Amino acid sequence: MEYKTEINEYRKFCKKYYPKHYSLRFVDNNRSDLLKMFQIINLFEILKDYDVATNEQLIPLCKMILVTLFDLLLAIPAGNELFISACVRQLSEKLLELVYSEYCKQENLSKNRLLKLRYRVLWEDGIKKSTRYKNLQSSDKQILDNINELFKIGSDTLHFKNDSSNTADYLEEIILNGARFSSRKLGQQIQKIHIFCIDLLPRILEIDFNKFSMNQKNEYINLVNYLKPKPFKANR
Repeated sequence: MEYKTEINEYRKFCKKYYPKHYSLRFVDNNRSDLLKMFQIINLFEILKDYDVATNEQLIPLCKMILVTLFDLLLAIPAGNELFISACVRQLSEKLLELVYSEYCKQENLSKNRLLKLRYRVLWEDGIKKSTRYKNLQSSDKQILDNINELFKIGSDTLHFKNDSSNTADYLEEIILNGARFSSRKLGQQIQKIHIFCIDLLPRILEIDFNKFSMNQKNEYINLVNYLKPKPFKANR
């Protein structure tokens, strides 16, 4: 993936379809956050073709995660907190399901059954009680806990309150002044997701670089070359 090209094309898309929106400031002024987004996308484009994995849920979940990442790219220039929160919640939930499929391996665990797991089963009675979670270093445990926290925050009810006597005026306030958009909050969320996906997730999934296809190796090497510090510590 050519990150510079992808980011420039995304900026052009946003300016074409959201020309007056306040959130374009985020697109214009937060190149590092956009780079992280496209690196995450690049990673899952690689993983969705990792057909040597013993985890049968890896490929379908990676494809679902990609769809959610593309939805988030649409949500950002729209600048609506509800839309963004829904995408972040969906993304964090799919990431937790991916971790569950590794940490709580079960025979005949179908995709449909996995996707129907309640939060308590997924996190409290599942991931947190697994041996691999308990054996994580404290720093790695915090990285994973951050994804759970994003899921919990995204699940909280977002109350919509229109204080304007004129709906059109209120909507204009959102578009021009970002009444329901926080660049700082979004940047922090992207950072937490990026650290988890790039640094911890490949180790959780026990990805073997030597089993990548030549194209996957080239894509991953390109991704790693953009990272400081480099990921991939010893598998845990």
